[in-house]
Amino acid sequence: MILFAAKDLDRHYLLSDGVVNLWEVSFPSQSSDECKVPCLDTLSVDSKAIVTLSLAELPQSPGRFVLAMGGLDNKIKLYFCL
Repeated sequence: MILFAAKDLDRHYLLSDGVVNLWEVSFPSQSSDECKVPCLDTLSVDSKAIVTLSLAELPQSPGRFVLAMGGLDNKIKLYFCL
């Protein structure tokens, strides 16, 4: 599952096998340059599957995000990206 931030398309989250990775995508300014995709952070989640993700920018805090994850354990987990 891939979720793009509405205001910042340079960041997205990918969910796979109980791990959520935060990637930064840098698109080249010229066609001869390469696209760079470093992994910024990795979150390990419980053994229960994560079934939904939501990313939002914090009000009055440009560049700061909260990631909400909901799983089959009926819990919502919040992660703050500074």
